[in-house]
Amino acid sequence: MDYVVAILLLKFLNDAWKSRYAECQDQYKERPDAIEAIMTGSNFDLPAEADFEFLCEHRNEPGNAQRIDRALRAIQEVDGSEISDVLLDIRFNSNKLGPEKQRDDVLKRVLTAFAGSEFNLHRVALHKLDIIENAYDFLVRSLALKLGKKDAHFYTPPEIGELMAGLMSPRDDDDICDPACGSGSLLLECSKYIRLANNHSNHSLYGQEASRPAWALAKLGMILHAENSFSIEWGDALRNPKLLDTEGRLKLFDVIVSVPPFSLNKWGYESARDDPYDRYLRGLPPKSRGDYAFILHMMSTLKPTNGRMGVILPLGALFREGNEAKLRKSFIEDNLLDAVVTLPEKMFYWTSIPTVLLIFKANKTDNDILFIDASREYRRGKNQNQLTDENIAKIVKTYRARVNVNGYAYRATVDDIRENAFNCSVSRYVLVADKNEEIDILALRQERDILKEELRTLEDHMGLLLKKLDYDA
Repeated sequence: MDYVVAILLLKFLNDAWKSRYAECQDQYKERPDAIEAIMTGSNFDLPAEADFEFLCEHRNEPGNAQRIDRALRAIQEVDGSEISDVLLDIRFNSNKLGPEKQRDDVLKRVLTAFAGSEFNLHRVALHKLDIIENAYDFLVRSLALKLGKKDAHFYTPPEIGELMAGLMSPRDDDDICDPACGSGSLLLECSKYIRLANNHSNHSLYGQEASRPAWALAKLGMILHAENSFSIEWGDALRNPKLLDTEGRLKLFDVIVSVPPFSLNKWGYESARDDPYDRYLRGLPPKSRGDYAFILHMMSTLKPTNGRMGVILPLGALFREGNEAKLRKSFIEDNLLDAVVTLPEKMFYWTSIPTVLLIFKANKTDNDILFIDASREYRRGKNQNQLTDENIAKIVKTYRARVNVNGYAYRATVDDIRENAFNCSVSRYVLVADKNEEIDILALRQERDILKEELRTLEDHMGLLLKKLDYDA
């Protein structure tokens, strides 16, 4: 991913700079001094060593890795470049790409691919088509498909972002954050939502990402999508949050959207008791599962007046016992949980499990919680399921209306949830519409998976109790 990001960055800088130069030449044909002044004042410069056409012209000659490295170093040395840190520690002249002859061959093919017409990023040709955005989105999706379950955590399908944006309704002047932003797709979808609703955009995007390649993708995505106000930090948001205000406190946001790593095993439990930001005053999440650690972190960065937050977690977060149950109870009794939306299985490239979207609000006007069962609302794909435009519109419309829909949505009171011991499994609140309707095998299978997960949780809890009693099970 690092190498592909670096090549895409070279191509973008080349095409954007040359397009800008061509436009200036057309506008100021008789004034070379004006052209020079405008290009000097640009956000970035194109060093001669970074000319992409030069790299392509010599791609059939030995030394591709060395020439690309010289291009990257030249970009880093350009004063005022917003993207030089994306290139830190990337070395093409490395054994990671094989011996020299193999490196030359691989890079020749990569340069040839990026020189193709589908990666023509010249802004002169972009007045009617969002080719830059499309090329970036295509690249990120292709990487996720190639990497599969093992390494595709950085990618969130665009329809998930569309759903998040529709539910959060980000506004023009909002500060929007994703503390586990991956390639930044949720942030970009929120920005797109704002741009479609307004002729101008004064919002700001903030993200943090622990994976360096994913962080580089996110930062590059912001640049390629022409975002004017963004801050993407590299690091672990739980152990070392970097989105801080001028006084060193956690920065607060109007909107938070995230798909954090599911049930992260080593999330920083050991240092959480002494957290300098007081994020765990409600209680500590389990040592072996970081789902609620991310929720607590995000709640600590939510503006108290109008803050709203959408987070996607594994389904078990709705009913697991122990400290997670205590935390759920705390959220509900403090009137922070606003809605629970179950999503279909196989929505993500890196896992097939069904998931849930939890919506929190810092300043609710009612004390009810809306449960929506969208687990059967999808279009089946070959390997992945997808939410259609109709599915997304139905979820958003139901959420905004906050009314009961037979077999689909139920507006529960706190007493309803208290009677269920603060178990938030949607199946406990949204009942099947008609007992005489055809049996839905997929729904039954999902219900079985939920029951199996509940059984595993109970067995784990029982095992801990027996261990405390020194009883050998």
